[in-house]
Amino acid sequence: DLKTKVITNILNFQSAGVVGVLGLCWLSDSKNIIVCSQNWVLRINTETGQITQLKNACSGKTYSGLSLSPDGKSFICTRTDIKVTNFGANTATEASTIWSINVDGWNEREIVIK
Repeated sequence: DLKTKVITNILNFQSAGVVGVLGLCWLSDSKNIIVCSQNWVLRINTETGQITQLKNACSGKTYSGLSLSPDGKSFICTRTDIKVTNFGANTATEASTIWSINVDGWNEREIVIK
């Protein structure tokens, strides 16, 4: 709080099971933040501590680098997909793309740049 100069711990990421924070941003309501980690995309209410899982970053997907849209209804992020190409040789391909996702976690769509 800038007025009182009191620092408040919103969330202990480790105790919540959040591994490797890769990005975060405030929502326009100034009460919620979106957090991208190695395992989830979460919305966290900073007043109540309520955590809502928006995306599960599993099966070779990770989300990073958040930016909120000007209208506050969605955010963009980088989604990296890792696909194993040869289990025996331990090789994989990695592709990073830009995605738009509503702040409720729905309507995930790739942004194609031509």
